[in-house]
Amino acid sequence: MKEQWKVVKGVVNEHMVSNLGCVMKTREPGNSKNGIIIKQRTGREGYATVHLHGENRFTMPVCLLVIYAFTGEEPIVSDVVHKNGDMCDCRLNNLEWVISGESLKPVPAYSRYMVSDAGRVMSMVGVNSGLTSGHIMTPSNNGDGYGQVGLSGDDGQKFFLVHRLVMLAFVGEHPENPHVNHISGDTLDNHLLNLEWVTRSRNSQHAFEIGLSGNFGENHYRAKLTYDDVTEIRRRLFLGETNSAIARDFGVTPGAISQIRTGITWRRPQRTVIRKSVIHRSFDANTHFQSARISRRCASSPKRTVNLSGRIAA
Repeated sequence: MKEQWKVVKGVVNEHMVSNLGCVMKTREPGNSKNGIIIKQRTGREGYATVHLHGENRFTMPVCLLVIYAFTGEEPIVSDVVHKNGDMCDCRLNNLEWVISGESLKPVPAYSRYMVSDAGRVMSMVGVNSGLTSGHIMTPSNNGDGYGQVGLSGDDGQKFFLVHRLVMLAFVGEHPENPHVNHISGDTLDNHLLNLEWVTRSRNSQHAFEIGLSGNFGENHYRAKLTYDDVTEIRRRLFLGETNSAIARDFGVTPGAISQIRTGITWRRPQRTVIRKSVIHRSFDANTHFQSARISRRCASSPKRTVNLSGRIAA
């Protein structure tokens, strides 16, 4: 790893710190070429520390100096974790923030953002431009009940689902199981322990098992029609109206009406009442629709009629 140096933030400009965990007292502010490396000592709690000299002399943990300089500081951040357990190993790639007990990792391909194992996303944009802290981003609803955040990169801003960012950062991609399942069923609970990679079929099966599967009829999250709408559509189809005319009235495509006509969609029966002239009867919508088709087939034959039950009589 190539060594990089940054000025220690919030302390004095005569000190610099490197991504390899070294601290330097410089002769010229911001110039690391002719500085003196400061000897590190082990503090009472086992952390590597250094004495900094300015107007006053004070002791600072090296890990805090490194992570402050290279990632910035967030007010709610309370501690720094050494990944390998060695509290004297203060290389940048061995350190990570802990937010109120949460672990932070960089978002893959978006290094200026970090995500925690509790499902919170931190923006570090602007930290290296003079700001001393990032901020926790507030997810928006993507329309399907999932939280999403907008991340800015070289190709502009893109929106990502928070639960996918958590899994990509802490688990990595899983090509065989490309979908993320919320184990508790709460789509806004993006804690790492509540997420798992699954197949699409397993994701749907899990939703059905815990009672969240509204994947048919008017309960489907993409449904534009209700059971009453479909009953009216079938009535108008029975009367001979075209798919296009009905589609315009209900704000759907002619193809959607065609799928109702042929029974591809809305196949589940529902009980309702149809009123035509003085006829009142409770009926199954699918049986009624089948009766209408039989009626048209038999219209050219004077020897056969269709009764109300849909049965062909000679």
